[in-house]
Amino acid sequence: MQLSPRLLVLCGLVAFASAQNPLVINTPVDVVQCQVTILTWEGGVAPFSLKTLVTYAIRSIRTEDQETIFTASNLQGTSFGWDASVPAGTVVGFDVKDATGALAQSAFVAIQSSSDNTCF
Repeated sequence: MQLSPRLLVLCGLVAFASAQNPLVINTPVDVVQCQVTILTWEGGVAPFSLKTLVTYAIRSIRTEDQETIFTASNLQGTSFGWDASVPAGTVVGFDVKDATGALAQSAFVAIQSSSDNTCF
């Protein structure tokens, strides 16, 4: 099978554009129980999907010992308001995936306490 020159050029341009615009999620700094945290990411190709993971292992290591507690899909923008409806001390991480299958992962963060505990 021989690919046409046009198809080869198109494939090359898509690969180049993807490499120039890598998907990156920004790790939030202050995530407080029962408050909305704005998650942001850059690059990639819409639509995006977002997952919030709870980990039961060391905060800096991604392991199989995780549980997905929230998912959102078909996101067209590069931000999302996540309601931190988990207790203080819970360690979470965020994954965002784009339409091409590219995956970006935040660092893990510990949920901070607040006087509001009505969300869980």
